[in-house]
Amino acid sequence: MLCCLALALTACKKSADEALAEAAIKGATGHDVSVDKDGEEVTIKTDDGDMKISGGQSATLPASFPQDVFLPGKYSVESVVEMNSTQLIALSTEGDVAKLYADARARMEKEGWTQTMAMQGSAHDGLLAYEKGDRKATVSFNAEPDTQTVAVGLQIIGPEQKTAVN
Repeated sequence: MLCCLALALTACKKSADEALAEAAIKGATGHDVSVDKDGEEVTIKTDDGDMKISGGQSATLPASFPQDVFLPGKYSVESVVEMNSTQLIALSTEGDVAKLYADARARMEKEGWTQTMAMQGSAHDGLLAYEKGDRKATVSFNAEPDTQTVAVGLQIIGPEQKTAVN
């Protein structure tokens, strides 16, 4: 009875979605977490640090997004995941994968990044990987079939962050 009361009081402080997410994550990882949902943003608090996830209309580039990493000329932010020194960003843009790939390569090299990998499986996809000091970055491209829409994935890992200029 006392356990049920404690659970009920805990649930009152959080939404049912937050409590369910915490239970699911704990079941999958074995670690206690705290989930705070604010609109289309979720923060998961763990022993290793906070993980912030945003998507939908509220998704924007993080203030700490590095200004020396490629961004397409025009894009929309689909989702952002941040944890410690890692940023995973999904963008949507229009255009040709080959041109975006070439633009990304030129911009990253201009900014002093050293290319560590380059792959183009077809005219519809590509992947570039770079290092710069203690940071790593990957840029991936995947064209949606029968459209001009291209999904751009960015992964930036490293403690040195410079604020983006938008």
